Parts: sequence; structure tokens; C-alpha cells
Amino acid sequence: MIRIAIVDDEKIITDMEQKKIKNILDLFSEEYEIYVFTDGITLLNQFDNYKFDLIILDIDMPDITGMDIAKKLRGKDIDIEIIFVTNKDDFVYDAIKYSPFRFIRKLKFDSEIYEALKNFIYKREKETIVKTFSTDYGKKMIQINKIIFIEVRSHKLTVYMNDNKDFIANGNLKDIENEIAEYGFIRIHQSYLVNFQYINIIKQKEIVLDNGQSLPISRGKYENVKMQFVRFSREL
Repeated sequence: MIRIAIVDDEKIITDMEQKKIKNILDLFSEEYEIYVFTDGITLLNQFDNYKFDLIILDIDMPDITGMDIAKKLRGKDIDIEIIFVTNKDDFVYDAIKYSPFRFIRKLKFDSEIYEALKNFIYKREKETIVKTFSTDYGKKMIQINKIIFIEVRSHKLTVYMNDNKDFIANGNLKDIENEIAEYGFIRIHQSYLVNFQYINIIKQKEIVLDNGQSLPISRGKYENVKMQFVRFSREL
């Protein structure tokens, strides 16, 4: 079940967006609930009563802006996807800090919401994909979206997790790469396979992760790492 909130101060807009979103989710045979809010304050007041997976959020509203809403939600460390809707391209740069899932232009809503929802559904499905690792203590099943990166050292794999529950596994990094590369993992070095979702900065000789940790990029891999990162950012 996908729970979606649509937030826009113009009812004619929310009616149009709701109809379009319903049609798309029906195409994907998804079960869903859609809630409509014509002001951001009501959304914030009622937010704890729902477990939204996605908010379709107009940036430019009179009572409280979409960015103010996003700031309050991110301040609570609420893990929710946000799609900003705007007619003003300048807002995009200010809104990036709130880690939106997508930006959609109001004038292109019909075409852009389809791609956004398709990728949102794909991302949800990907979050359930697991990889089984062989360890000295038996098999270990892990959701691959929780893997930050994998390092090979002395013929052993160290799997670094976003919950700090890192572990040692057996296997070959090339074999692991072949199994999970399509889900957003980039080979930046002969010793490192990195989940693109946790890459913050790509430099000529290194990447910097969201946690501030730096990992080296092999000589000659810089352009390919950038290309792969851009591709996954668009597709996943």
C-alpha cells in the first residue's frame, strides 16, 4: 500500500494531480491511498496520523512554503520521499538541501509525474531486494539498499552497512559486482564497490561519502564513475 499526500493551495490543481496520479498507479496495479491538503499547516498538524510514503508538494504556497514543510519534516528525521512541484526554476537550487526525490514543473506535470512515480515504485521494490552473503558463521541475508560499500582486503570482504552493523564475508568482489551492479553499485577501485546512493562528492582521485569518509578512485576510472553516477541518479 502506497500512501500519498498531495499539497497545493489551489483545489483545481489538487483535483487534476489526484486524477493523474490515480491513473498512473492503476496502470502499475499498485494499491494506494491519496490524501489531499490545500494548505501545508493542515498537513503538518495531521501528519502524525498517517504514514505517508510520498508527498507531492507545491513549493510556492501562501501560508507556509513547500520548502518550509520539507525543512520541518527533515528536522524530525522523517524518512519520506518528497516530489516538489513548481513553476519557478530558481526554487530548485534552494530546495536541493531537503533531498527531494524529484522536481516536477507544473506545466509539464502530466509527462513528468509518470516518470517520477515509475521510479518511485521501482525504488520501493529495490528496497526489498536482498543479497545472501557467505560468512564464517553461516549465511547472512542483507537488504542491498542498506549497504554503503564493500571492501576486499586479504581475500575477505568487509560489508559496510548504514546501520553500522558491518560484517566480514567470503567471496570475490567481482562476483558480487556482477550480481548487484544493476542496483546502483559502482566499482570505483579494484578494492571498492560503492552504493551510489551514499556518494556525496566525486573528485578526481576520490569519492566522499555522506558520512564524510573518503575512498580512492582508481586511475582512469574517474570519468566512468561520474557517468555511472549520473545514469543511476536518473534511472533509480
